[in-house]
Amino acid sequence: MDKKYLGDSYDLVKRFFAQELCSIARLYADPWFIPKDIQADFGRITGIKMSTEVSDGSTFGLLLDPDTGILAPGRSGGDRGKKHISLRQIIGYFQSSPRPQYLVCFDQSHHRKKGNPPQQQRMCKMTFLSNNGLRSFYYKSHAPFLFVARDLETLRSIRKRLLSAGIPACKIESCEPG
Repeated sequence: MDKKYLGDSYDLVKRFFAQELCSIARLYADPWFIPKDIQADFGRITGIKMSTEVSDGSTFGLLLDPDTGILAPGRSGGDRGKKHISLRQIIGYFQSSPRPQYLVCFDQSHHRKKGNPPQQQRMCKMTFLSNNGLRSFYYKSHAPFLFVARDLETLRSIRKRLLSAGIPACKIESCEPG
């Protein structure tokens, strides 16, 4: 999260997600992506605390907020950076402790190369995650977010929660069944 964007409409979308998904598991943010000097303001605007505040044994969701988003499969970002995160790194969150129940990641990253539209690139990312045992869907809008869960039941609960809050079904893009 770039400090200059604090308080923009994307933060209001994050607040919406935090409010709507708390019945599944409270959403926390990975502080790696939020500069220390704005973490308190970020928390006030979005209603999302830093994951360093997760209690042992708690069920929780995790927000990843890189400046740009998720690298395409096969693209290496080197060490974890503030601008991008790799799909392998996302998988790693589900293999470490504590493990989130679900993960939400801002993703406005796509190549503008002709013949490779954003929808196809999002589908490649979801397929990669599926091939690695994770379930996912995108909320596609001006502020696109990838939702990832270890199991289909959790992912369906998230989708159902967002749809019941008024998100049109056409804004959900998935390679998962129903």
